[in-house]
Amino acid sequence: MKKLQLILTMTLALASTMPAIGQTILEEDFETGLTQPAKTPLTRTEGWTTIDSYKGTNTTYNWYNYYADPTSQAGPTLSGANCAACDGPISSGNTVDGQGPREEILLSPELDLNDTYQLQFSWKVSPMNNRDNSRYDLQVRVVTNNDINSAETVFSIQNEAMLRESGVTVFPIDAWDPHTSKIDLSDWRGEKVKLAFVYKMLAPMSNVAWIDDITVKKFTPVNGPLASISLDRYDFKDMYIGEKMYSEVITLTNIGKNGLKITGMDLPSGVGTTLDPETVDLRAYDKVNFQLTYTATMFAPAKGEAVIHTTGGDVKIAYSANKNAVPEGYTLEGFNQYFPPAGWKSNGWRGSNAAIEGDQSAYAGGDFSATTLRSPRLDLTDGGKVYFTYYNQYDGESVPEYDIELQLSTDGGDNWKTVWASDYQNGLNKLLTAEVDLGDEGTDNSYVRWYYPAIESDDEGAFDHSNFTLDRVLLPHVYGANGVPTSATLIAPASNAKDVYPKNVKLEWGPAQFAKGYKLYVGTNAEVNDLIDGGDLGNVLTYTIPQCDYATTYKWKVVAYNDKGDATTASTWKFTTQPDASVMEFPYTENFDECTNAAPVPTGWLSTTTGSYKFQAWTPNNIYAYGGKGASMATGWKDAGEKSILTSPEFNLPAGGQGMSISFVWGNNHPSDLIIDETGLLKKQNVEGGNGVSDIVFEIFADGEWKQASYLSENNIEGTDGKKYWRNETIDLTEYAGKKVQFRWVNTSFANQTGEAALDNIVINGNVDDMAVFNQDGWDAGKVNFGKAVNSGDQFTMLNKGKKALKVKSVSFGTNNFKSSIAAGTEIAVGEGITFNLQFNAGESAKAIEDLMTVEFESGSKVTFPVSGEGLASDVLYYGFELNPLDYDWKKDFTTIDVDRKVTHQLGYYQTIIEDDGGRIAFTQAQHYNANLKAHNGIGTLAAASPDDQTAANDWLISKQITPAEGATFDFYARNLSTNASVFVGDNDLHSVEVLVSEAGNTKTTDFKAVMNPTEMAYLGENQWHHFNVDLSAYAGKNIYVAVRHTTNSASFLAFFDDFTFNHVGNADLTGIECVKNITSEDAPVAVYNLNGVQVANGNQKGMYIIKTANGKTVKVIRK
Repeated sequence: MKKLQLILTMTLALASTMPAIGQTILEEDFETGLTQPAKTPLTRTEGWTTIDSYKGTNTTYNWYNYYADPTSQAGPTLSGANCAACDGPISSGNTVDGQGPREEILLSPELDLNDTYQLQFSWKVSPMNNRDNSRYDLQVRVVTNNDINSAETVFSIQNEAMLRESGVTVFPIDAWDPHTSKIDLSDWRGEKVKLAFVYKMLAPMSNVAWIDDITVKKFTPVNGPLASISLDRYDFKDMYIGEKMYSEVITLTNIGKNGLKITGMDLPSGVGTTLDPETVDLRAYDKVNFQLTYTATMFAPAKGEAVIHTTGGDVKIAYSANKNAVPEGYTLEGFNQYFPPAGWKSNGWRGSNAAIEGDQSAYAGGDFSATTLRSPRLDLTDGGKVYFTYYNQYDGESVPEYDIELQLSTDGGDNWKTVWASDYQNGLNKLLTAEVDLGDEGTDNSYVRWYYPAIESDDEGAFDHSNFTLDRVLLPHVYGANGVPTSATLIAPASNAKDVYPKNVKLEWGPAQFAKGYKLYVGTNAEVNDLIDGGDLGNVLTYTIPQCDYATTYKWKVVAYNDKGDATTASTWKFTTQPDASVMEFPYTENFDECTNAAPVPTGWLSTTTGSYKFQAWTPNNIYAYGGKGASMATGWKDAGEKSILTSPEFNLPAGGQGMSISFVWGNNHPSDLIIDETGLLKKQNVEGGNGVSDIVFEIFADGEWKQASYLSENNIEGTDGKKYWRNETIDLTEYAGKKVQFRWVNTSFANQTGEAALDNIVINGNVDDMAVFNQDGWDAGKVNFGKAVNSGDQFTMLNKGKKALKVKSVSFGTNNFKSSIAAGTEIAVGEGITFNLQFNAGESAKAIEDLMTVEFESGSKVTFPVSGEGLASDVLYYGFELNPLDYDWKKDFTTIDVDRKVTHQLGYYQTIIEDDGGRIAFTQAQHYNANLKAHNGIGTLAAASPDDQTAANDWLISKQITPAEGATFDFYARNLSTNASVFVGDNDLHSVEVLVSEAGNTKTTDFKAVMNPTEMAYLGENQWHHFNVDLSAYAGKNIYVAVRHTTNSASFLAFFDDFTFNHVGNADLTGIECVKNITSEDAPVAVYNLNGVQVANGNQKGMYIIKTANGKTVKVIRK
């Protein structure tokens, strides 16, 4: 009878797992028995067909039966040995066979959908499917009436919504992973259809697609969200009263339509959850992970059911726990409230959120000195045992070098002996509970401590060691446990602290052992009670005084108590608030230049953090300021959600006038990674706060509340290796006229290391209607050759910072040497700006010129912009090596000869652009944007490099033909790349320079004679240059070519050259000369000038001069 019952039970069980007749109308697994790929037979069942667009000979470019040995190391492609596949070429070109775009179709037999059915199949594709040059698709279409052209697409791997609805939440598909999709065919109920599996090439090349295990079965469609839970019961097992435990991770999944939300939760007493219902809004097949918690109290049910109500139905999780009382005479420590707990002492151990019980455990990860965690004082007169739970994590290849020990002292902590050591063979990477007998030699002045030895190291780093987590400690006979509490300890403000910010003063103290609660006393009187007189705070360790008086000394103390009474001792502490720093006079500016580590914010300001460490508040940065010497910054080393808060003093804004505004520059990054917008025109590009980056919020406090006025949260600038912009911000304060306000900047971390914040140049001032400002302080055009010019390019911006739009009426200069691209009639909207350029025409000025550009607006207001430039004399030839098409071009006027003919050292030096870096060159153009390697003037220089094979360099730069006059000279500047502070310097890193002259030509180096012998350039400091001056007077009146020769002995990086100046060169232009013989009184007096524009005295030597008559009529070149 028993055997018959067993057989019957098995039959019923098997029947329950098999679909009923008519439930499945299509089932294809492609298991044809083939042991190699082939086009036929493609399917195991009959009725399948293909529609082939590829007509070539490559079988894999149509749908075919793919074989993979499931017993091989690689295993099956999807399941079993066979599946269907279609492929395309993975390269493109005129001769490549099978290129796309094209489609290959695998068509199912006709299906009679007489009810609601669901298609299910598995598939796999290459990551090439989502690359632009190889994009391809795997689709499913429903064909009715055999009309393949009108078939409706119900699945596409290129459609995220379709993928998600089928149960695949990955998009794009970027890995060789198998997937299973389910597709609702209810819309075709009552119709006869075929299913088309389409391999669709969207580009010339592609890769393979596999499909397998196709079924079409009856199912009940889901019309809305549907909740599914991964775990419907959990046992918290043994717990002591007072403990809190977490369940395993539980997953709530929406297996229905979009929009699964939580409408409520029924949680019995003692049961909690990490799930935040407000944040749950799940799309189809989205998931959210959470845990249940159970806190074992006397009255919390040991069994029950947690119910989560959702828009997709209820889910229930049954729970159970075995509650136990803490053994008599023992004290349970879970390290949850604070670390170290009252009575404990830590040296190098810390609290960890990776808790075994509750929300925190004790943790030690090893250090280069020994670390210890010491218990409170124990009375071991009658002996005792210690129980604790631990997890000793180790990821090394063998075993850790060090054992964690439990040590015992019976003499108050002077001497220690080991009573337990971690098991390195059987005790790693396991959750274990230890029971340690402390013997019978104890005293009432005993302690235990967990001891982690000092970690040693060698050249390869620290020796292998483990990470030790400690929790659920049961201590025997804690000394004093039946008496009154011990004293609380001071945390903040520090004893006798000065200049304490008077708002929201946080009093904080350390826990007292055995305390049930605390009484607080605060006052300015001797009795310490005229403000708070023994206020019972309960079991909390902080109290915040909302407002203190300025420049006042406050005293305070905390008295711990329990059921036995008050602590017998309590220290009195005191602090003094800062003087009144509220602001009533404007304009107000703050640039943080005077801030230091000792005084991180100006007087009247407050820097705080919700993080655990002092450095997480706003601190000064005196290296990467926006302008001036300092900026304030908030570190990114904060956990997700932690904040750094910078609060200003109070400002009493005036009631009358046109209102006030506050402006500042801020950046959503470390100051070193912030770029200044030189134009001033760029706008911030905020992303949603917390969307993968941190944010900074600017808030204004008025009328008793903080109000957000602006925020900044930006992604990195593409192509800048993590850079962002400093952003200019201006906030109108008109609505706060006559009010007392404060400002604060709050930086919130998205996750650890995700975005610092920076702030600088705060200005509070009155609004004005017309306010035009420039992005630069002025323009120095530099040196320009006689009759030549230079244009600045559109590097300048005029910004409208006023309250009204501006319209340009006119632009004028005091001389004819300058002009601007700003045109009359140009309009600038509020908060916008225009770019413009300036041009300096040296003409025949032959002197330095300082001028002002004056822009007048239709409103009558004006703004000026200083400009300057130096026009050189006609006998000076100057090359500054700037990219200036309006002056002489060194590439046209100089000949280069690369004698060594070697490929040069390619440097790619930081923020220095070298035109032919690494090429076969003698001299080449360079541009300098590195603050530590500036050009001598401007940004342009010439660079000469050593050969890449570390042989000697021999590079020539030869001028065009020049004719020196009496007193002619050639001077220039040069330097090595390396400085006297460079890390790698040596004799082989020095460059030499030589100057030579040829009267024959500029093509043969043998024609040249040295006028300055080879000179080795010594190392210099940053931005210092050697100055060379060569006398050419010996060649006066001769046509010559001047060469600069650069040489090295071996590998020596680069040398730079700048500001070539030939003085007193060139033939005088004598055309149009007027001979002045008889000077009449009408023309007198006569002033005589040399070619450099300097007035000279009588009795001059022979030379070239300019005569200017007093009436300005004659300006001629003569020879005296």
